[in-house]
Amino acid sequence: MLPAINSTISNFTVLRTLAKVPGIEFAGIELKHIDSEMKILKLIPLDLGYNEATFSISFSTPSTDSTGIQHITEHSVLCGSEKFPSKEPFTNLLQSSLQTFLNAMTYSDHTCYPLSSRNEQDFFNMMNVYLDAVFFPNIQQDDRIFQQEGHHFHIEGDIHEHRGVVLNEMRGVYSNPTSQGYTAVQEALFQESPLRFDSGGEPSIILNLTADDLKHFHKKHYKPSNSFTMLVSQYDLQKELDFINTFLERMNGSYGHPIKLSKQQEYQQPQALKKIDFGISESQQVIDTAVHLAGYRLYDCDTVSSVEFLALNLIDYLLHDSPASPFKKEISQQGIGQKFQSSLDYTQNQAYISLVVTGGNPTKSEDYQKLLQNIYKEIVSGDFLTANSLEAGLNNLEFKVKEIGDHYGVKLMQQLYLGWPYGADFEKFFDHEKPILELREMLLNTSIVPYIKTLITKYFINNKNYCQILMNPVVGLNDKKQVELKKQEQEYYSSLTEGQLQVAITLTKELIKKQSSPDSQEAIDALPKLQLQDLHGLSKELLVLKGTRQDENISLYTYDTKSKGIDYFNIIIDVTNQVDEAYLMDISILSKIYKKTCTKLYKNKQELQQISDKLIGSLDFEIISTEVNSNPRFMLQVSSKFLSINSQDAIHLIYEIIFGTTQGLSNHQELLENINEFKASLQEKLTTSLGHITAANRAMSQFSQIHASKEYTQGIRLLNYLNQQGDIKANIHISNQLISIIQNLKTLPALFSIGSTDPHVIIKEIEKQNLLHKIEFKSYYNEKFELRNKIPICTSSIAAQINVNYVAAAAQKSFQIPSSASLLAESMLYSGYLWENVRVMGGAYGCFLRQKFNGIQYIVSYRDPQLQKTIENYRNIGKFLREISIDDNSLLRFKIGAIGSRQKSIAPADRYSLSLQLFLDGVDIDQYAQTVENIVNVNFDDLKKVGEDFEDISQGKIVVVGKASQVKEWTQEYDVI
Repeated sequence: MLPAINSTISNFTVLRTLAKVPGIEFAGIELKHIDSEMKILKLIPLDLGYNEATFSISFSTPSTDSTGIQHITEHSVLCGSEKFPSKEPFTNLLQSSLQTFLNAMTYSDHTCYPLSSRNEQDFFNMMNVYLDAVFFPNIQQDDRIFQQEGHHFHIEGDIHEHRGVVLNEMRGVYSNPTSQGYTAVQEALFQESPLRFDSGGEPSIILNLTADDLKHFHKKHYKPSNSFTMLVSQYDLQKELDFINTFLERMNGSYGHPIKLSKQQEYQQPQALKKIDFGISESQQVIDTAVHLAGYRLYDCDTVSSVEFLALNLIDYLLHDSPASPFKKEISQQGIGQKFQSSLDYTQNQAYISLVVTGGNPTKSEDYQKLLQNIYKEIVSGDFLTANSLEAGLNNLEFKVKEIGDHYGVKLMQQLYLGWPYGADFEKFFDHEKPILELREMLLNTSIVPYIKTLITKYFINNKNYCQILMNPVVGLNDKKQVELKKQEQEYYSSLTEGQLQVAITLTKELIKKQSSPDSQEAIDALPKLQLQDLHGLSKELLVLKGTRQDENISLYTYDTKSKGIDYFNIIIDVTNQVDEAYLMDISILSKIYKKTCTKLYKNKQELQQISDKLIGSLDFEIISTEVNSNPRFMLQVSSKFLSINSQDAIHLIYEIIFGTTQGLSNHQELLENINEFKASLQEKLTTSLGHITAANRAMSQFSQIHASKEYTQGIRLLNYLNQQGDIKANIHISNQLISIIQNLKTLPALFSIGSTDPHVIIKEIEKQNLLHKIEFKSYYNEKFELRNKIPICTSSIAAQINVNYVAAAAQKSFQIPSSASLLAESMLYSGYLWENVRVMGGAYGCFLRQKFNGIQYIVSYRDPQLQKTIENYRNIGKFLREISIDDNSLLRFKIGAIGSRQKSIAPADRYSLSLQLFLDGVDIDQYAQTVENIVNVNFDDLKKVGEDFEDISQGKIVVVGKASQVKEWTQEYDVI
């Protein structure tokens, strides 16, 4: 029963209630604190089986400059507080909680702190830490927190340089020209608004920020009256509010004031083109590495109607992001660039969109602007948009908003914060049902096409809130900037008086002392705790991941998702016997071209896209690999999800795309455009978002063919191959290769995997399609699989035009499932030793250690300013475990975190995907569950023995993807990109 309007609960007044919030299966209660005016929304799951609780508190934090003060505050408040004075309470929670989500996020105009758990005590423990952190952080007393998370001038021996976790993170962000371009678009569109600044921080401007600035910012912004809190749980509301109220009572009436957000007014004319230089290497071509960006300011989130909001998402998908986008073809054919994509950002009060061309020609900025306008006008005057295409796109959009994904409570938080903090009703962006219904009514009365065209005219043709950015490539610029940075740091160092120098040296020593000193016993004892009994049954949850295999008419794997209405279907074709490096590169290209070209039945991309959107929620093609008992297997995996009522037609379409794409591959010009798009995407990602993966794969390749293969499916060797496909003659050859691969797929062993409550309809359709397409059945389970040729190994480092490093090492062990002690050690190293030494003291954004089910261990740092120091830390991993000295309570905390980190997702798609992956990896789930359960029995002797197992990874070959100057100085064995 919901409380009465205007009733009071723990000094909170009930403002509004909804028995069912439109669009989601939750009841809603909106409240305001009587004294502080703190605003809270409680969402109560109507499904009693929904057992994940989520809490989030957000503060309005508009920018006044690009020092990154919001971002640094976000980091810093989690580094100790009044009740929890340990150095890293956030890390303590990672080590010792049952969290299913724990993070903090800085947006352009707000900062939020979300967490989730399925254990009530754990939920309140984490709320306790987070609320104390945001309201009573130690940053007000300890400037070393700012120096660690923000910046400081580090003087230690021959080292004298600027360091800081956020400083280095943003150096990594600004290494990516596209990311830098997005920031420039926002600056150009919001010239008179706080949104023009980079809340993450521009590296050179971060250095202007002081610890006093941070303290003042926190005192002003982190107040209850300036906050918005969400609770999603089945727990007692009175108990939750009583708990929150204890923090408000400690403030003695210092509740602050709401921070109002100013809006950017309309422009009278578009902004002039702005050019920003960025660095490329000597091996790259200026002619195809520019980035063109066009930005349009759109609507205000507090006032836009729900139907217009959804309609613009539909427009963005159909016009910009779908394979049938009219822009993608023209961008390529007119030589403007190789890849076109959009980024619609409505995470702030005023939404905007960036239209981005990568792999661009820097001389084509004016052509790009004209092309955009011409195509929008052609769309409005022509017949690209039809009722059928809009209905299909709407079906696709509806599928995505209805599917329950992982971290669902956090997704609700993101939807809530789109409008509620700006004055909109809390349910506005939860309610997708009403605007979808309105758009479907427009379909029935034939008004939808004119309506959509009116929006295109308003927001893209007549919109003067427009800007254009050119990210201009300059060979060697990054190296020059690194030299200039070192020069500036040297000049700053030389300019210090003797007194200033001693102060800087003392500050460095004090920071190192703080970072390297263990927490006091008092600080450790203050941390909230769980008990062994809280772990009861968690390992058994892994047993739910068991599926069923059969090998009668077809090789089949089924998994009951317990989710009615949506089916998940995978076709996994084993290509192992075909594999050499050339085949891997060709089939990787094929996996990226599927869905982007016509088929025998569907004669153009728009027709294919329309039927795909109508029948399928998502369809993806990728090359996957497994290694069981040292036997590598390579597969083309086709992954799909669709509404159960569409299963027969969806599977028919999937087969048509797999085997009918031979028709589209005969169009050599279109093939060249698709290859260039793939090349541009790979070029951008290799050393930025995939930098750590590239480094880790090269390190692991010395032990495993499946990781050696990554060089040819997502690495530099593949990029070089794509660069050779620059003319029609080369494309005729590759077209023939891809057609041959498709024709041969029918003769290879295949596994069919189904995630559904009722797989029988899908099984019948599979059998029907196999007969229709004359597929030669071979058992996936019983065939012998051997590589055609051994895949060459590449373990060279990579010297790249970036400002950070990714440092990786790997080792091969004999296990398939790591021991209980190894799983515990992995967790302790990740959230303990590596966090403290590589992240906190070294300044890296993160450092990951993983143990795979093929016996490989690997470690890799992320956005790391260090190289040699990180390697030294790796070398001491075995020693750390052999000499470990912690008390029993600390060991218990690590055990809780190690087991908690292996909780399964609540999302049906994720449970199915994990179940299938474990099956393909040959993992005995009973044994794995027992191994996880036995973590509670691991003792110190077990950990010390495991230290010997981790010695190999600590002493293994190092691979670095990183700053060209540092890599070249460190090794002579490197590739250049």
